[in-house]
Amino acid sequence: MKVLTAMTDVAFARSLHERFEKRFGAELTVQNAEGALYALTMLERDTPDLIISSKDLGDMSGLDFHEIVRDDTSAKEVAFILLDPDAGQLASSDLDKFLEERAHPADILKAAFELLIANGHIKEDRQAPRNRLRSNLQRSDAKVSGTLEVFTLFDLVVSLTQKENSGKLYVLLGDFESAMFFEKGRFVHAEFEGIVGEDAVVRIFAEADKYKDAEFYFEPSDTPLPKGSATIRSTVQELLLKVAVELDHEREAALHPVKR
Repeated sequence: MKVLTAMTDVAFARSLHERFEKRFGAELTVQNAEGALYALTMLERDTPDLIISSKDLGDMSGLDFHEIVRDDTSAKEVAFILLDPDAGQLASSDLDKFLEERAHPADILKAAFELLIANGHIKEDRQAPRNRLRSNLQRSDAKVSGTLEVFTLFDLVVSLTQKENSGKLYVLLGDFESAMFFEKGRFVHAEFEGIVGEDAVVRIFAEADKYKDAEFYFEPSDTPLPKGSATIRSTVQELLLKVAVELDHEREAALHPVKR
């Protein structure tokens, strides 16, 4: 699969490339163009499966770049993500998505999956992670399991910490599995799509807010993390307060988007 990013922010492009490479591995070829004209030159040489463009490309706007690409008949099957939410009303293709200007790489990857599945460049494979999770649910050591329809993620975390449990809490969020680690009721580590620590916790809770029927299981373990592996220093109360504030901000932003 070929991905072309058009971004002047090289650091952000690099972090996005790393996220895609972790997900697609050897199947992926990804390049960045620091301007629209260079991106158009690259398009003349090779047609990608997906283009991701920032709002401002320096030599032209991302919207103008998008319109040029959509006017090119050879690129009609190319999926396009433009980081400009105000341009959404101008969508000219079912293969277009418009996200926030500073969208999180995890949200960009999710949007890319939806577009690439829609145009047949990748096949939807939800059974593999779900089957893996269900096989774990059937294990004798999976003491707590179910869906977030029954327990909220807040309820689960509070319960595990109050009972001073040790082990890993896995939650399947869409096609991705998250993991949160506890040691005697202390929240010590979290992982989700290449993100670790408190940032991972915030993203896990934000995604869980979208997947109300997400499946989970808790795998007890008395084996502590290797020395130096703990990434969370805040208390559970401090961390959950931070999560609650971040979720309130995201919900408020969704209800009242800032007009540019």
